[in-house]
Amino acid sequence: MVYLAFILIVSSTLPASIINSKKELQAKQDGLIEISVSFPGLKGFKNQTLNVSREKYVELRHIFNDTLEALERAETDKKVCGIFNETIEKLKGLGILPGVDLKRLQERLTGEYLRSKRFEGLLEKLDKRFEFLESVDNAFCLICGEANETFEMDLLSRTFDFTIRAPLVIISLLWLNILVFIAECLDVFLQEHPPSIDYLIYLLALPAAEILDMICHFPIHSPLPISGAIYFGYKESKRRYFSHGYMWTTGLKGVKTWNGTFRGTLPDVFYPFYPLFIFHTILIESLSHVFPRYEDLLNLIWIISFFAFAPIFLLYSSILSEPCKLYFPGVIGFYGIYVKVPSNDYASFMGYAHAVSIDYADTR
Repeated sequence: MVYLAFILIVSSTLPASIINSKKELQAKQDGLIEISVSFPGLKGFKNQTLNVSREKYVELRHIFNDTLEALERAETDKKVCGIFNETIEKLKGLGILPGVDLKRLQERLTGEYLRSKRFEGLLEKLDKRFEFLESVDNAFCLICGEANETFEMDLLSRTFDFTIRAPLVIISLLWLNILVFIAECLDVFLQEHPPSIDYLIYLLALPAAEILDMICHFPIHSPLPISGAIYFGYKESKRRYFSHGYMWTTGLKGVKTWNGTFRGTLPDVFYPFYPLFIFHTILIESLSHVFPRYEDLLNLIWIISFFAFAPIFLLYSSILSEPCKLYFPGVIGFYGIYVKVPSNDYASFMGYAHAVSIDYADTR
């Protein structure tokens, strides 16, 4: 009876594991590679899972490699935005973005960046006074990169984690531990008890085990993403795992690149500004569409609000990003495309971000 809970959890996860293994085997036999395409921070774009040929996957890697090489040579914002728009067209032509409104996606990625450039002078003056950019490597920037050991999240998914997923896990584990305690007590005081008691405890434990299995396999992405984040590397037990790849950014601090082994290093002090700032941004954008003549004034209010709000800071922490993994945040306020291959844990991404902080990792 001591191992009742463990057996229930393992047995409940077996069917899902068998199904996933069959799907992976079938995909390998067909010569296909499964990729996930998500749009953290972007409303109206549906996340998808696609099976593509190896030729298409190789072409996908070539597209991002060519994009990064072109961005290294780009000298103007106009050229950079042109490269981003061209890359989106290539991805669409490759079939990686089925059903996606091409023009709308291009405007969201490069439009956010160009709007922030209009207030670059004001932001630099504010930074000299408040030093809000001291703790980050770049801000209000376009980013593009490829790396392994990454994880992406959006704000509503984090809310889902804290309000639904975490409480259900805690309650289910508590209930299983209570049942195990009862079973052990029965073993001590009733050396022999009818099998019906064991069966009753099994029935009582089964719902909790099923809930844990469902939570572990249920996708944690919300259906309405609001402002994304990308995490690089993670800590698991006593070990640390870092991302390896290449990343390019251009923004308020100019062009910044990383090539090698790195991890996200966004500090906790940057988080308190964030969730309310994002909701306020959404409000400002909505008012700008209703009152286009006041767009400049509303954008000025948007900039000032960055310093005025200090909301709850936990929602962008990397707690519960995945079971037993503590991811390191490297990008927040991300609006863009995130393409990942689960089989080799390699991701390609491009978009606009409010803040980036990455440092090379000591792998010794």
